[in-house]
Amino acid sequence: MAAAPLHSSIAGNPIRRNTVHSIASSQPAQAQTSRTSSAISHAASIPTCPFEKHFDPQTGRYYHIHKESGESVWDVPASHANITLSAPSADSQIAAATEAQQYATEQARKRQERIAIAQQYNLERRTEDEKARKQSHQAEQSRQYALWRAACERGGIDTSTTDGSVRVSWQKLGYISTQIYDFERDFGRKLTRLCIEGNSLQSIGAIPVYCTHLVHLSLASNNIQQLDGDISKLHQLQRLNLLQNQLEILPNEIGELSELRELEVAGNCLVELPPSICLLHDLKRLNVECNSLRELPEHIGDMACQELNANSNALSSLPCSIVRMPNLRHLCINDNRIDCLPLDVGNLRHLEVLHASKNRISELPTSICRLASLQSLWLDFNKTTALPADFYQLRRLQELKMEGNPDMVLPPVEKLVEGARAVLRWSECRYASSKNARQQSIVMSVQDILRQVGQNMMLFSDYCQPLDSMFEANVEFKGHLFYQFLPDALWTVFIPKLKDLWSRSEHVVGIRSFTYDRRDVEQALLEFRDAGGRVARHDSKARFRRCSCKNNSEGKKACNQQRSHRDTMSRRTSISRRSNKPGGWACQRPALFLRMSLVKEKDMAEKRRTNVEKARIDAAVESAELGAKRHLSSDEGQQHIRKQAEERVVAEALSKLVAADANHDDDGSDADNEDVPSTFETSTTVSIGSTVRQEIARRAAVVKIRLHPNFGRKVQRMEEKIRRDYISSEVDRRRMLAEETNRKMKTIRHNWLGMSVDEAFREWRTAIRRAKRGKRRDMKAKMRTERLKYESELALKEYAKRQLLLWDEYWDEYNDAPYWINRHTDESTYEEPRLERFLPEGWSMPDLPSHMVDRETGNMLSRPEVREAEMDTDESSSEEDDSGYESPNDAANSMAASRGSKVSFLLPDDRDEEGKDNANGKVGAEAEAKAAAERILERRKHILLLKRQNR
Repeated sequence: MAAAPLHSSIAGNPIRRNTVHSIASSQPAQAQTSRTSSAISHAASIPTCPFEKHFDPQTGRYYHIHKESGESVWDVPASHANITLSAPSADSQIAAATEAQQYATEQARKRQERIAIAQQYNLERRTEDEKARKQSHQAEQSRQYALWRAACERGGIDTSTTDGSVRVSWQKLGYISTQIYDFERDFGRKLTRLCIEGNSLQSIGAIPVYCTHLVHLSLASNNIQQLDGDISKLHQLQRLNLLQNQLEILPNEIGELSELRELEVAGNCLVELPPSICLLHDLKRLNVECNSLRELPEHIGDMACQELNANSNALSSLPCSIVRMPNLRHLCINDNRIDCLPLDVGNLRHLEVLHASKNRISELPTSICRLASLQSLWLDFNKTTALPADFYQLRRLQELKMEGNPDMVLPPVEKLVEGARAVLRWSECRYASSKNARQQSIVMSVQDILRQVGQNMMLFSDYCQPLDSMFEANVEFKGHLFYQFLPDALWTVFIPKLKDLWSRSEHVVGIRSFTYDRRDVEQALLEFRDAGGRVARHDSKARFRRCSCKNNSEGKKACNQQRSHRDTMSRRTSISRRSNKPGGWACQRPALFLRMSLVKEKDMAEKRRTNVEKARIDAAVESAELGAKRHLSSDEGQQHIRKQAEERVVAEALSKLVAADANHDDDGSDADNEDVPSTFETSTTVSIGSTVRQEIARRAAVVKIRLHPNFGRKVQRMEEKIRRDYISSEVDRRRMLAEETNRKMKTIRHNWLGMSVDEAFREWRTAIRRAKRGKRRDMKAKMRTERLKYESELALKEYAKRQLLLWDEYWDEYNDAPYWINRHTDESTYEEPRLERFLPEGWSMPDLPSHMVDRETGNMLSRPEVREAEMDTDESSSEEDDSGYESPNDAANSMAASRGSKVSFLLPDDRDEEGKDNANGKVGAEAEAKAAAERILERRKHILLLKRQNR
């Protein structure tokens, strides 16, 4: 056996067994079918060859592989090379055909038998299923009939009520039994309550026709898609429940249910409500939530609803007529698209619950504050920013939801978290402050008007009544100055005249318009209080300097007799008492007194502190005076005063004697002194040489003085003087102690309370100005630093360009290549010098500083504009250099500033055509860089020159 090929795994075609095909093809055509089956059975007996034939593409020959052993040979062994099949005989062929025909007939018969058996089985099964279905249907009908019967019997036999009631819920009945229609005939009672819920009903059947006495009808949780117009025949119906159905529209005849009290149509597919629903004037409860309503009927206000539920719809607004429902207590409009509430929502006086969550309400109408009965208010998840100023008027509010309003400003979030009562208290305080501010503005405006009246008295000269009979200033009462004027004159005389003045003159000092309402002004004048109390008071018998009263004949009449100033002041007890009013005619008329200036709380507090300090000093003085008098009235005090008085009288007498003796020695004249005895005068002429004699003489003089007749009288006068001095010294001492106490109290108060408001404001303002100056100074310094850094980077580029221009190009004829030589250093190189060689490593084109670019146009600013931006008021700014730069090309700088891109520095010879076009736009920037670099280089040369000269 030859060796097998190395690639025996190559796939090839197996040996073809064409013997069967050759036998079949040699038979006549008319016996083809029988011969084919015979040939197949004959071929099954032919032994198969154990080798498979494959083709070798390298040698172009066939080889064979044994199926079992896997051996490969080029030629098939002789034992398997040729298999000769003998042709079958005619008898064998006829027998094979007959056998095949019999087999086919048997198979057809068996197939027909199987089909007959299957048909019989299916028929029996359908019969059994139909029978079971009929039995189930009969059972279901029996069950439903029993349910209807039981429900009707319970309603018809129940003796607790006089009327019938049927309830069949969640039984999936799918229809309404005729037993309902025959209820009155079978039980002799009227069917008034019918509840068929959860029974998959498609319609309400003939209920309106046969059950006309229904009062309560509940058909909730069914599949009802439409109501017939026969619903109007239920004239006595009071409650209709159609929850969770598939209604798309309500019949217009529903408005004929005049006795209807409650209507439940929630959970349906309603897009609109019929206009006739507004004819249900006695309807108390209307529930239309979870529908697709886009609007409510325009005349819904004609209904007398107490509860209206329209949650989860597509409402964009509420009809204006809804505010005409005075009995409405519950209004729920959650989860809609409502932008605002009706402006007159405050007309719903009995509204207790208002739920408007998950809408688009941005502002609440001020009339909502008139809902005095409101107890629950939901406004969460809207776009509300603030509550109305009069929100505090909702005294009965118990529940308030305001979360989910991202732009909410007033009230603060911390107040909303505390609940409704805290929000009401906050709103009341806010309203009080705002009301007080408005009233203060009104009062100050009126004061300004009265001040202008006093300054422009000639303006009222042409009026029928003299100004002195309507207006007077500087009326003093209780330490304050008041304006006195007639209330009607403010509106009929003063304001019209001043408005004319305001329109004619532009030099009016003060207000130039008055837009307040008279009622607000009168209320402000009566209610406003400042630190000094009420600013305005009424007086029914105020007196003016002149009288403009007239009698019945339209003549001038004096309403009071002439009195003197003292009599006038003694008889006046009202607020209009004035200390500078002269005597004369006095006109008694009702008038209004307005304080000429408001008293600030700070001034009032300072005044109270001053009064307290003064009272402390007065109390100390009074106490010191009483203590001194008490001490002087005691025995010890009297003895002490007596002793001091005698000592002072003796001392004065002795001093006079010494002075008289000195005068006698000088001029020899006798001094007349009644306090010194004559015997003592003669003794003084004797020269006393020793101290002992002087002391003896002094004692003798004291004795003579005490024995003088006028000594006792002089001592009494001295005692009075000493008493006065003692009391005065004690009072001054205690006053100084009280003033020292006041100073210490002031220091303690200042240290305790800190700085005053004015001082704190001044310190804060100074600190803010200092911080702003520092920030501005830092910003200017940063700008200058950025500019200098930018110019330095440009200078490096310009220096590199100058270094590049020092290289001259030559041609080497021997090497046939260019080379370059530096003109200064004679350095040569065959490598072409490029700009990047002379720039620092990592250098890139700096970005233009933002302050050097116009933000609007994107162009570079000029030198004066940049210097103005960098100018600072501090002294440090003067030390900066004045170097600037020229204005570059606007387009190039706009491109550089907007893109902020790096500029490639290629020489003109290295640029392609596109690069040349792109470089043309940078001419302005290149020129600016060159100018800046030249300025920096010149400055550096100048600095080096100065350093060399200093050396």
